[in-house]
Amino acid sequence: VGHVTLAFNGKLYVIGGFNLSTGYVNDVVSSSDGITWTTKTPSAQWTPRGDMAGFVFNNRMYIVGGYTETFPGYSTEAYSDTVEQTLLWTPTGNIPSTLNYFSEVWSSSDGTNWIKEEMLDTATGQIVKPLPVGLRGHSANVIDGTIYVVGGADGVASYQSAVYSSKDGKMWDTIGNIINPSTSSSLPLAEHASV
Repeated sequence: VGHVTLAFNGKLYVIGGFNLSTGYVNDVVSSSDGITWTTKTPSAQWTPRGDMAGFVFNNRMYIVGGYTETFPGYSTEAYSDTVEQTLLWTPTGNIPSTLNYFSEVWSSSDGTNWIKEEMLDTATGQIVKPLPVGLRGHSANVIDGTIYVVGGADGVASYQSAVYSSKDGKMWDTIGNIINPSTSSSLPLAEHASV
C-alpha cells in the first residue's frame, strides 16, 4: 500500500510503501516480466515511507515526499469502562499517533543506490529544502523536461492545491494552484492520480 511503481529500462520497479506484516518499508524490487522479482535493495538510503510520488527523469528514477505514521498497536481508539462491573465500554478519544511528512527528493539510476537531491544555497551555506512542505498522496509527472508535483496532504493545512515545478529535481518553485474550472476557486487534492 502506498508504494511507487515505475517502468524504467525495460523493468518494473516497486519502491517502498506499507507492508501489512512489517509496516513502512524502503525496499526496492524489480521485474522484467511481472512474475519473477529481484530485490534491488532491502533497505534503500531513504527513510521507510509510503504515499510518495515517483517519476522517471534524465535516465533516473525519482521519489518525492511521502510519510510514515507510528502508533502503538493497530488501533488508535481508546475506550474506558465508565461504570464499574458493567463491561460497558465507551469511546474516550484517540491514542496520539506520530505523522512524519517528507519533502525530500531521492533518485537512482539502478534501484540499488539512491542519492538525496539537494541544493546548496551559496549565500547562506545552507541546504535548500526541496519542497516547501512535506507531502503525501500527491502526484508527479514530467512534461517537456519539467517535473510537476501536484496537490497532496501536508499534515499542517491538510489537502493542498499547490503545483510545484522543477527543471532538475533539486530546485522547486510553487507555480500556482489547481483551479476548479466550474467555480474558479482552488481545488485541494490528495490521493489522486495525474497522467
